[in-house]
Amino acid sequence: MIVQGGDVHAGDTVWLHARGWGGLAGKLAGHPFSVADVAERTGVSGGAAVVATVHAKVVGPWTQALARHARECARSGRPLRLQVRRAVHAL
Repeated sequence: MIVQGGDVHAGDTVWLHARGWGGLAGKLAGHPFSVADVAERTGVSGGAAVVATVHAKVVGPWTQALARHARECARSGRPLRLQVRRAVHAL
């Protein structure tokens, strides 16, 4: 997941929001995930970006739709795009 313009650190909680996939964009606004790792990557969108890694366990409708969408993106060669709406910093 690429986070642009965000202040995200390992251990933070981020709320990821779907944009028009899986039929969830109006039903479930978002889902919280813990950030496992953060690194800066160059050459992303014409510059540098922060890349945050989250691990998702597929257990409910939101994460099932996420897994389906990720597989579709991988098959078609499109990037998986999620919007980070809020980050809660770890203490």
